[in-house]
Order: sequence, then structure tokens, then C-alpha cells
Amino acid sequence: MSSKPCHPLLRHRQLNYAIATLLVIALCLPAIAIAQDKPNDPLLPEQWALRRIGAECGWRRAQPTAAITIAVLDSGVDLTHPDLVAHLRRDGFDFIDNDDDPSDEHGHGTHVTGIIAAQLNNNEGIAGLTPNIQILPVRVMDAEGFGSDQAIAQGIDFALARGARVINLSLGATLILATRESSPQVSRALRRALDAGVIVVAAAGNDFVPLPNALVADNDDVIVVAASNQKDTKATFTNTGPWIDVVAPGERILSTMPTYPVFLTSDRLLPEERFRPYYDYMSGTSQAAPHVAALAAMLLAVHPDWGVAEVTAAIKYGAADIYERHPSFYRRLQLLGAGRIDICQTFAGRRRSEWPTGWMIIGSALAVSAIGGGIVWMVRRRERVAKLDRPPWMPRRY
Repeated sequence: MSSKPCHPLLRHRQLNYAIATLLVIALCLPAIAIAQDKPNDPLLPEQWALRRIGAECGWRRAQPTAAITIAVLDSGVDLTHPDLVAHLRRDGFDFIDNDDDPSDEHGHGTHVTGIIAAQLNNNEGIAGLTPNIQILPVRVMDAEGFGSDQAIAQGIDFALARGARVINLSLGATLILATRESSPQVSRALRRALDAGVIVVAAAGNDFVPLPNALVADNDDVIVVAASNQKDTKATFTNTGPWIDVVAPGERILSTMPTYPVFLTSDRLLPEERFRPYYDYMSGTSQAAPHVAALAAMLLAVHPDWGVAEVTAAIKYGAADIYERHPSFYRRLQLLGAGRIDICQTFAGRRRSEWPTGWMIIGSALAVSAIGGGIVWMVRRRERVAKLDRPPWMPRRY
């Protein structure tokens, strides 16, 4: 695939170093155009993922009287970005510097936030997935993209206390090699949030392996998201496995970037470009997860009484089957969960023709939820059959 010049608002760069946030690369490639009458966001034609997952169905349906709050636990957010400012709550917190200014010094958190909450139809930049949303910015990653178990656990408890209905975790470490067990501090915080009915969405990881994200490995009710590409197949970098719940677009995703120099941009911009609002492409399961967090918020907007089980079941029930584009063992072992999210099918309550089954779910508990007038069997894995003998995890740089 040949490259082409970026849109005037975009910068061309390639990131090959690794960071603890689940980011892979950022580069400019040919866009897939989206036919548009409205919204009028000028970069919408560059947002291939919105068309693929049926964002227009969410824009039509998810119009709550009170905005749903999504807590983004990440490197912070650019609190002044013109495409984000209308949807940002001002009571966020910074658990790195322990103050009430969760400004982004890295860039990753602003990019993740824009996927969810960039203002729609404002003749500015990109279109976000959720038109009536509030973002609670919670900074748990430092300027270089690293964080601690303590900061993440504190961030989860903070989000719960501030009334977030959804938490997005585009961060983590893959269960691989040996140094220590997954964090009990984070696991307990996640359990408190889940028991309170908060939907928690987490990135699967970018290590190219069938191993789980250690940050959420002990909590089966977390929605774990792998990444897909423009061909509607799994992204090369994504982790897979029976712990994956769904797949979402995560390759070449256009979103917001800070309007000031940060770790990802400060040494790559010309002086005259430093203080201009701008946007860029990134790839990673970090970019896949916020698509699902946004869909969860849309469902809660329409069904405010739903809990974790109902939202998870609806998302999985409406997912598009992409297994036919992969080797047969992917379906047999459920390596891509229920499939790639589809907002239109989710809101229509459309029944899947086939639910992925296999030996990986033998012995799992099943729960029943009523979705779209029908009955959905939602797999809730209480014990993973594909055992790894609980290998300890090593914090890895992505």
C-alpha cells in the first residue's frame, strides 16, 4: 500500500519505540472515504472505523437526557482541545502528580479520548462516537507512558466515586515470562467497580501473542478488546485468546492530539506548528478499546437500568462474525471473542446466526439476559479452560 500526503491538519510520523500505554504506530496511509451529508466534521472522511462499525446508528439512537460519564484512565487529556473541551468534566484528577490537573503530557490519553468524545458536527476536526457524553479524565500514566499499580487502582476507585458508568483502560502488560503475579490491588479495585455496575473496558495488548492483559486477567467481567484492521481481520499486532470478548478497529485510527508539545510530538514538530490544534493516526488495542467503551455508553444511555451482564451481552450479541476471514482454529478456540462490534446490529437486537463455541468454554457459567425482545446466552468465563498455570507477569513496554 503506498503512502500519500496527510490532510493539512495531520502530521506524518512513524513511531517505532515502545511505551507502556498500548500504542503501536502512527502514520499516514490512504484513507477510506465515508459518504457524508452530515455531520460536518472536516476529517470525517479519514475515519474508516466509524463506517465499519456503524457509528451513524449510535448517533441516531444514543441521545440521553443526561450525559453518560466515561472515565478515561490514561496519560491525561488536553483540557483545552477545541474538539474535546465541550465534553470534558472539570473534576478529574492526576494520580501521578497528585493534583487536580489531569493534563496530558504524553499524547496517548488525548488520542484515546477523541475516539470516544470528539465533538460531533461542529465543523472541527474529527467526529467522536458518542454525541452526548462526559469524559472524566484520570491521569494514571506519566509523561513517558508508564504508571503504577497504585495509581491505576486509585484511578479506578476515583472513577467509581465520581459516578462514572464506564471505565476505559487502554493500558496494561501481557502475562508473559516471570517476575510477579498480576496486581491484587488493581484486581480488588476492578472488582469494586464491577460489583457497583460500572462497565470496564480494557485493551487486549499488542504483543502478537495469545496471552491476556495481566492488568485485568483476574476479572472475567471486564470487556477485553482485540484490534481489527481495514480488511476486517485481526490486526497483526493484537493479542488474541479465549479471554477476548470482542474485536474493534485499532489500526490507523485518526483522533485528537494535544495542542501543545508532549512526549509523542515535542521533538517532531516545527516551531510554527507547536501550538496549533491537530490530529494524528495511531494503531493499537489502545485505539480499539475506546470504540467499545463508547458503545457501552450508548447502550446505557438508552437502557440506564442495565448492568455489566446486560451491556456485555448486548455488545457480544450484536457483533459481526469475522471468523470466516481467519483460519478455522480461530473460531474453534474463540480467539477473537464474539467478533467485531457492530453498532447497528447491537441496537437492532439482531440475532447472530452462529455463536462461537468450542472446548474453551466447557464448564463456564452461563447467564441469561433479555436483549431486543429475545434471549441471549452470555458466556461468563469463571474458569479459563486454556490454562497457563497462572504465569506471573512482566511489565512490558508497548
